[in-house]
Amino acid sequence: MIRGWENLRNWVSAEKNLELQRRLTPEAFKWKHSPQSGLLWNADPYLDVLRKEFLKSPDCNWFNQTELEFVQRSIQKKQRNVHNRWRGAIAVITILIVLLFATWRGQRRATIGQMLASTQTSESLLQGGQLTFDALLNSIRAANLSKQFRWKPSPQDQAEVVRNLRKAVYGVREVQRLEGFPGTVAEMFWQGDRFYVVTIEDRQTVTVWDAETRQDFALALPEADAEQVEMSPDRTRMAIASDDGTVRLWNWQQDTQATVEYKPHGNSEDSYVYQMQFSPSGRLLVTKGSDEFRIWNVVGNQVQFPNLQRQQLQGRLVGVGFTPEGEMLRVFQTNEERPDEGNVTIAQLVDSSGKWLNQLEMPLPGNIDQVDFSPDGDRIILYSGSETTFYSSVLEWHWKDNSGGNPYEQLFATNSLAFSSDGSLRATSGFDVGAVRLRRNSSIETEEFEAHQSEVANIAANADGSQLATESTDGTVRLWSLEPLPLSSQPLADSVQTVAFQPNSDQLVFQTTDRILHWHSGVESKEAPALFNTMQFSPDGQTLAAIAEDGTLHLMDAVGNPLMDAADNPLDFRNAESKFDSESNLAFSPNSKQIAVLVADEWNLEQPRPPRKLATVDVASGNVTNQNVGFGSIKQIAWRSIDHRIVLAVSGAFNWLQDVEGESGGDYSIRLWDIESNRQFAAPLKAGVRSTITSLSFDQSGNLMASADEINRIKLTYLDGTSMTEFQLEEDSIQTIILSPDGSKMATIAENGTATLWQIGDFDQLISQGCDRLRDYLQNPELTRRDRSLCNNVPPAEPAKTN
Repeated sequence: MIRGWENLRNWVSAEKNLELQRRLTPEAFKWKHSPQSGLLWNADPYLDVLRKEFLKSPDCNWFNQTELEFVQRSIQKKQRNVHNRWRGAIAVITILIVLLFATWRGQRRATIGQMLASTQTSESLLQGGQLTFDALLNSIRAANLSKQFRWKPSPQDQAEVVRNLRKAVYGVREVQRLEGFPGTVAEMFWQGDRFYVVTIEDRQTVTVWDAETRQDFALALPEADAEQVEMSPDRTRMAIASDDGTVRLWNWQQDTQATVEYKPHGNSEDSYVYQMQFSPSGRLLVTKGSDEFRIWNVVGNQVQFPNLQRQQLQGRLVGVGFTPEGEMLRVFQTNEERPDEGNVTIAQLVDSSGKWLNQLEMPLPGNIDQVDFSPDGDRIILYSGSETTFYSSVLEWHWKDNSGGNPYEQLFATNSLAFSSDGSLRATSGFDVGAVRLRRNSSIETEEFEAHQSEVANIAANADGSQLATESTDGTVRLWSLEPLPLSSQPLADSVQTVAFQPNSDQLVFQTTDRILHWHSGVESKEAPALFNTMQFSPDGQTLAAIAEDGTLHLMDAVGNPLMDAADNPLDFRNAESKFDSESNLAFSPNSKQIAVLVADEWNLEQPRPPRKLATVDVASGNVTNQNVGFGSIKQIAWRSIDHRIVLAVSGAFNWLQDVEGESGGDYSIRLWDIESNRQFAAPLKAGVRSTITSLSFDQSGNLMASADEINRIKLTYLDGTSMTEFQLEEDSIQTIILSPDGSKMATIAENGTATLWQIGDFDQLISQGCDRLRDYLQNPELTRRDRSLCNNVPPAEPAKTN
């Protein structure tokens, strides 16, 4: 039976081979007589069967010579074709990968280009003083583009985006933009915290608009041509002057019609009202006609004539105002002809009884055309020389100033001016298209920014001077915040000696006066080998350097363990020539391999003063290199990561070549000197700051500086002098200020050892803060769809908290 099955299987196999041979033989001989590759088998399914037969026994099979050669050549052809197809497929895949990479790289370059372009646009606007939503919008756009990368932009590009974003968030002042009002804007005012805009449409309708709700209160004047309005001090009533000289009083929140109307200057052809002003109580309204003033008692509907007292001075009444207590002040113009000076114009001030108070000789000839009084009554604005919009001479007269100095300030070309109700702020415009100048009583400096691209037609300030409203000639109204953006703070600890921030993390370490090192989170406290005056992490975050009170430089790892040398001794460095200055800060090189520190100044009065020296310590070998860096007061060392420069922050007189007498010299500026070129390259704080700097700190890039001064004022300033924010503390004087490497945090230590941690904002926090400012503006339909959706997925920022 078994032999039968075996014979049957051999017979079946022989029959198959015979059938295959009958098909193969004619094809093989045909190829033999006409050897063409096209006659070889390639896709024939029998080729795989023949291949198995050949591979099974190359030397023992039923193929004759011709068949064998045909099969071998067919197998080789098929293998070549398969290899060619694989090579083609691989080539296509490679080309596709290269094309995809090139496309991705091109898109990445294009995105980086858009990101940098938006950053540069924002930076240009900010540097040009255009502190508007446009600058913040471009900055947020760049920040969003930088977050789209799977692989982040270069550290330099990313740092530029973050720096600009922080500058925009803290520098942009615009808080609201209002457009599309019917008619012309006649007045802007605040009532409490609410802001209102008054418009006159077709000279027939006066409307008060609530800026937040857009609710309107309208008064129709079909038979009168309204020209100007004036708000009462409590903002409940409005005086409306028409071109026929009629003045109407309107309680705009309660009445739909004017309650009282009067023609203070009669029915003559020259009865036009040029100027109106309420008394502080709102009971009196002063109006100015062509050449006379009237005082209208709006409660008793009586008219007074302040011109009656002018005979005492033989002059022309040019202005009427009030003190905060309601006493009337009047300004008369008199003229004197002098041999050497010609015609001299004199402004004379008298009180309500005619008593002479003071006088001012005008620096330029010409009539006084208009007079305005500050709310506190201490300053008088005198416009003279022209009846046109741009006055040739505008003076602010400080009439109570009897110091003997110049009692006035020249305001140059001014066509719009506003005071805050408390008199603390003065805002002016007209000297440059779209520009606004701010001056506070507490400062000798004038601040300027560009509010509009076109001329500023109107300015208003709120009661305490924290907000400003401007209107341009195209009718656009913008609200500005004049207060710095507040920082969140939290107490850190008491009895703190020094603080250090670890780069690229939220970790910080501080040492208390008992020599214990404390980590903000996650690391066990431990005792340090000495009491440190300052500590600094390396840029890679792996090394903590500290300088002790005896001038010894200590090196520790990231968790405070001392680093050891080959002999298992702590790595404590001392200067062979002179000890390190225990009051110096420490500055790591960007590669974390070197530390810059000042050498102690051991000069005494009996010797010529030597130059200050800077030591550079090699962390690995301990080698110390000293170099002279000049004469003067060095406040801080910075080793900038952005360009690897070592720069010195100096105050007072400073010289690289010789000693300077009186090095403070009353100069409270901070300037940066590059030790490689021996040149000053930046002045973040100008000499106008009249307060001694007690502590300085820089971020790792060297572009942001934090300073504390003797009056407890904290300032964050960029190298170009732009102020990021500024505030004053009420507690004990600040002894030390420390800025984190990325500029997102700041620590302050008071003289009593109390340490406070301040949140300036990391990248995501800054985006949230910026978006919170922009959300209302992003509803503007004139913006692109992409811009309107910039902040869709951005969570709101946490409100600033101060403990």
